[in-house]
This record gives sequence, structure tokens and C-alpha cells, in this order.
Amino acid sequence: MGASLVMGLGAAAVNLAPFQTKAIATSADPAKTVSLNAQRETLAENPLCRLASTLDKAPEAQLVADTNPEQLTPQVSKWWAFNLFQRFTQSLGLDSLLQLEVPLATAPLVAVVPTPEAIPQAAAESGAQLISYDTDRPATNPQSHQLWLQNKPVATIRSQQEAERLAQRLEQLVAMAEFQATAIAPTLHEDKPAIAFGDDILLVVDETITHEDVLNHEILAIQWANNLRLALGVPALDMVTAQQQMYQLEETGQSLEGLASWYGPYFHGRLTANGETYDQYALTAAHPSMPLNTYLKVTNLNNDRSVIIRLNDRGPYIPPRSLDLSLGAARCLNSVETGVIPYKATIMEQKSPEPEAIAPDMI
Repeated sequence: MGASLVMGLGAAAVNLAPFQTKAIATSADPAKTVSLNAQRETLAENPLCRLASTLDKAPEAQLVADTNPEQLTPQVSKWWAFNLFQRFTQSLGLDSLLQLEVPLATAPLVAVVPTPEAIPQAAAESGAQLISYDTDRPATNPQSHQLWLQNKPVATIRSQQEAERLAQRLEQLVAMAEFQATAIAPTLHEDKPAIAFGDDILLVVDETITHEDVLNHEILAIQWANNLRLALGVPALDMVTAQQQMYQLEETGQSLEGLASWYGPYFHGRLTANGETYDQYALTAAHPSMPLNTYLKVTNLNNDRSVIIRLNDRGPYIPPRSLDLSLGAARCLNSVETGVIPYKATIMEQKSPEPEAIAPDMI
């Protein structure tokens, strides 16, 4: 009976081999692998990337232990069965006897998995701080879908249709000979945060695909773009670099220094000096006199953390403070508990559009 069981499972694994060939060929350079893994761990410690840390289990363990096979898509069902077979053969010491087209540990290129619980709830239980989520306000519809890429978690999307569309687009992109994962970056599309591959918009990150407990879609777009980059084997973008790409900003060389405080709950929902409704979770700030809608790269001189903010309000009015940060910006700078910090702010400006090439026949 044992031999027939092994033969049956072996046949099932062989049938899965064509599916496994869709996996990405990753670099065998151990130094690069260690570097990227270290960066994932570093990002997971940063509140900006807590979303990734709440998902960062091995997919094999999570799917086999926690998921009902009947709930999985056909693609992920094959993967689930394959990893179950892998564990069985490894426990018997028979995995080396099987001749498969690819190693047993290879995961599918892209997987979309239904998840019964919202990520912020899991994060709240683990004590994680999510500055893009309100962990005290559960979503009205917790059903969502996790997108996994090359054995790494990328995003949790409310819309199954959008998750599957993104999965298909990623498979198409990776199959292209000219594909370069470094071209993946956060951007703005029709004034909404998005993830792009070059000029191609992959996903618009807004309330239509996220739950109501998401507070900052711009930060979420940066998180998901970085998750994509890391899953594809390229370094993540730091916060300021990601913001510069999203808003198309560059430094001017002009800067100012002073003391910065932050303001939050009492003013949340009130009008700001430029007519906007104050959102304590947005990356904004108040200054007594600088032009409104100016972008500043603010650095906390106590810890060298930086974030780009937009001036949309007036204040503070308590000398010698000269900048009042939103709660979201203060969290990025790790200054919420400190309250008042010394800062340096570099004035940013919009990049000049690159001139269009002139066709030879137009000269």
C-alpha cells in the first residue's frame, strides 16, 4: 500500500511539473539573496512596511495549515497539493528519488488566495503599528484576497477581479524579454496613488480595492510597490525616493532648520488654510509663512529619518517652533512620543518635463 501511495503521489507531482515551469528564475548569488532578505527584515521593522510583516509567513506553511483546499483557486489548489506532496516525500526521505522538471520548493509565479480575516485585525493582535491602517476600525466586509508573487506576499485587495487582473498582468510582464523589475515604482494616476511599470499603470490604490480602515493610500501604494520589487529580486525604494517618484519632485538646494511639533486628533476634519479638510493621517504640515502646497523633505535630526510633506496649513504659533507636522508625518519621523524635534527641511520642486524627441523628418 505504501508503494502504491508513493507512486500515486509521484504521478500527481509529475502532472504538476508544467505548472511549476512558470516560476521566475531567481539569482543564485548568495550575497544578493542575503542582502534582499536583510532589507525585507529592515523594512518590516519600519512602520511604513508593517503590512508586509503581517503577511511574512512561508506560503507553504500558511496554505497547508490554515487553508481549506475547496476555497482555493485552481492555480493555488495545484500549488497546495504540490507542497503537501513535498512535505510527505521529505518526511519519508524519498524526495531525492523523484525526477521532476524543477525543484520541489518552487512556488507558482502568482497566486491569488482568499483570506477570511482583514490584515489590520491580525496586525492589531501582533501589536504592529500600521500608519496606513486604522486598527481600531474593522472593515465592514473583511473578505479580501491576498496576492502572492514568487513565494512572497505583495498586497491584500478587496476586489477579487482586480487581484486576478493584476496577477495576469504580472505574469505577462515577467514573460517579456525586456522586463526589468527596477521599473516598478509608485506613481500618481489622475491624482490617485498607483503602482506603475514604467508608463504602464498596474494598479490604482484607492477605496474601490481597499477596506474602509485604510487611512493613507499613498503609503499603501509605496508598500505594495516595494513588496513587488522585493519579490522580483530588486531592492525596495526608501520612503523619500518613493515619494519623489510618486510626486515627480527634485531637491532645490534651499533648506531651513528649526523645531517641529505635530498636531492631530483635535484638528482632524477641520478646514486647513488652503481650504482642504485636515487629514491627520496624510503627509502634510503647517508653516507660518511659506507658500502653501510647497513640498518639503523633512529630516528628524535626532534619528535621520526623512519624509516628504506638503504644506497645507498655517502654524505653529508657539515660538520657537516653526513647523507643525501631521500625525502621519510624525509617525514616519518617529517623533510622536518625543513631541518636538529638531529638523532640517529641504525645499522640493516639480521636475521639469523632459522635452519630446523631434522626428528627423520634422527638422
